Amino acid sequence: MKRSFLLLVLIVFLILGLGTGCKKKGADKSPTDRGVPATGENVGETVKRPAQSEDEGYLNRGDMASANIDKLERVHFDYDSAELTAESRGILDRNAQWMKANGGVKIIIEGHCDERGTTEYNQALGQRRARSARDYIVALGVTQDRISTISYGEERPVSEGHAESAWSLNRRAEFKALGS
Repeated sequence: MKRSFLLLVLIVFLILGLGTGCKKKGADKSPTDRGVPATGENVGETVKRPAQSEDEGYLNRGDMASANIDKLERVHFDYDSAELTAESRGILDRNAQWMKANGGVKIIIEGHCDERGTTEYNQALGQRRARSARDYIVALGVTQDRISTISYGEERPVSEGHAESAWSLNRRAEFKALGS
């Protein structure tokens, strides 16, 4: 009798638990927003996880005063895209010129996303954005061994808003100098 009662309680709990579960983040999004890759994307691509400390391995801006690291500009991306815009390519042209003039500096390119989409999808999209910027700079003649990439997905927004004005600022690739 006691066993039957426990089984009944378990069944009721499971039914109630399944029917009232939380809506998964991104469930009302399009397939690409939910992490389903679009045709032609590299599904098996490994995504680096963020470092434990925000400043781990980075040089402080003051340490790079002679190299003037502040000259490196961030680039922004369109929604759900890692393609470089004409404006982004112009910025990357200037960043590549700076890197050529400061040959001893190694950088890391951080890929970032807005809050929409799943965590996994945004990690992968952030990595594609960072690699897109890296590949463009390498094509301009900067050696690839001076550039690392990492994705922070939606984890480090520069704007906390929940509208396009904030989201457009968060869809970016940033450039930081690496310590030796």
